[in-house]
Amino acid sequence: MQVYTCGVLGSVAVRWVPIGGGAPSAPTPPDPGVVATLVFARVKAEMVAPTLGSDPPVGVAAVVNTPVFVEVTNWRPEIVDRDCVLGVCVSMSASPSLVFDPGDGSEVVSCVPPGSRYDPALPLVEQAQGACAHVYRLRTGAEGRPSEWPGLVTVTWNVSWTSNVGASGTYAPLSFSTGLPRAVEEVSTVVVEGSS
Repeated sequence: MQVYTCGVLGSVAVRWVPIGGGAPSAPTPPDPGVVATLVFARVKAEMVAPTLGSDPPVGVAAVVNTPVFVEVTNWRPEIVDRDCVLGVCVSMSASPSLVFDPGDGSEVVSCVPPGSRYDPALPLVEQAQGACAHVYRLRTGAEGRPSEWPGLVTVTWNVSWTSNVGASGTYAPLSFSTGLPRAVEEVSTVVVEGSS
């Protein structure tokens, strides 16, 4: 506190002075990791489980030795966001990848996003090569097998960030999955003698 006398009549004035005197110091800029956490919360809110389209359609049995095509209909490409707090700026990007696990014990299929849609105008076998597709070799419902193969489609996000103060970092990958169970049937062909 500072007290002083002013004028001829001796009036007294009082004012508060911060410890150490002078004006209050400016706020300290935050750690860039703190700013990254704020941005990450927004980026994560934009990530959702995949909505699927397939051929044959979801709920329809596939046929042994015939490709099943899968696509993500709500595919979201890279998410980019940025924020600044007291001069500390963070830029963040989240990049997605896509895999299809058919659920029959075969290898997981790495897909080019957003997956593959079947085109009836193109040859089926050629179209399946390199596509987000799988050929089931075993029917379901046989002894020791489930009524449906428990397929699963997963989108995994890899998140990284950089700042204007030299700091950078990554977050653990985040995965969002949607089940794609699939019954698989065999189709028998009856050959009649004398038919061509």
